[in-house]
Amino acid sequence: MRIFRKPEKRLNEEFLKSGSENLDYILGGGFPAGVVAQIYGEAGSGKSNICMSAAVNAALRGEEIIFIDTESSFNRTRFEQIAKESAVEVAKRIYLHRPKNLGGQRSAIEKLEEIDRDFSLVIIDSFVALYRIELRGGREQIIPFGRELGKQLSVLSSLAREKNCAVIVTNQVYDSFQTLENETSPSGGGAMEYWSKIILEIEKHGKDRLVTLKKHPFREDGESIRLKMGLSRLLE
Repeated sequence: MRIFRKPEKRLNEEFLKSGSENLDYILGGGFPAGVVAQIYGEAGSGKSNICMSAAVNAALRGEEIIFIDTESSFNRTRFEQIAKESAVEVAKRIYLHRPKNLGGQRSAIEKLEEIDRDFSLVIIDSFVALYRIELRGGREQIIPFGRELGKQLSVLSSLAREKNCAVIVTNQVYDSFQTLENETSPSGGGAMEYWSKIILEIEKHGKDRLVTLKKHPFREDGESIRLKMGLSRLLE
């Protein structure tokens, strides 16, 4: 039982719509400006679809978006299905960058502070992919690479506050052997949880997706919604 409940409303908050009313509801109105939101789940669960949908919705409002794509998951065909007849105009407002290694990802994130433009949304999809690739060279790199991720998240958190923009990072999962059940946990360690003020877990349930709120600054965690991944939008 919780003695102190988190308030369900927050005044004077700016939100970026996800493209799904149900998802916006569980987020308290959409992806809020000023914080880092993490979406984690297994491959093919729909993380990139949510990111593209949020980017298109922001661009349709005339906003500018930074999209750092580490796995070439920004698919042109999928983008055109979501943006439809507005695809050409929407594409002009989305700045796409594809770093090749963790150092390139760090450089791209640090340069965001130098951009003299107003952007409302920064997306890194996936934030940990290049980290996991470089770990293949030896597990002795876990601690230094983990610190590197923490530094990058710190920069993103400061950027979100200073630029008053929303930041979305996607994360992968690994099998947890700490319980008898077949549970999965988000990658990246404690740094990902600490710097992410909002955390969403997305799971496959047949053709549907179950999205569960794991962490939020002003909403109760544990609530879930179901989504369907339509060709042109997120379906309720």
